[in-house]
Amino acid sequence: MFFRKKKNKYTPPADSKYKLGEYVHFRYRDELFFGYVFYIYKDANNNTLYDVQVGGQCPAIIKGLKEDQLFIVKE
Repeated sequence: MFFRKKKNKYTPPADSKYKLGEYVHFRYRDELFFGYVFYIYKDANNNTLYDVQVGGQCPAIIKGLKEDQLFIVKE
């Protein structure tokens, strides 16, 4: 008999300023980067934190960015 592990559905917090997949800009180590929101979660102090994926062919994920560190550039 073959058993499969049930996949849990992820639901991001409803009160977050940015949504999953939204392109954002942020400063990291004194440089301006852009990427898209990969994961949203809350910490113990009820602050909204974001994981942002940067890069294309070889991506990196910047974890734990606060809401005030991110911004969207309007054209």
